[in-house]
Amino acid sequence: MRMRLLWQGDPGLTVLIEGYADIRGTPAYNLQLAQRRADSTKAYLVGLGVDPSRITTASGGETTQFGAGTTEEAYQLNRRAHFIATAPSAQVGARLIFSYAK
Repeated sequence: MRMRLLWQGDPGLTVLIEGYADIRGTPAYNLQLAQRRADSTKAYLVGLGVDPSRITTASGGETTQFGAGTTEEAYQLNRRAHFIATAPSAQVGARLIFSYAK
């Protein structure tokens, strides 16, 4: 089976994957770590059959915290990747849908 990205029937869908890190480490290290996280997420999706030309990546470092505080739970929430639709036809609040293609 191959995975494909669907966008409410939009074959021109492109996405930006933003990688993030928790607050541990220097800001420079966290920017690099977050970029590796975004690149790794892209590589995983490409390995499932998603066209790599439809995905770009960027690093957010530790700039936007999802979980407040210095607990392990907060750190886990902040180590993440966000998917943002970037196609010209993308609308605010639109959802990415993953499905398995046969």
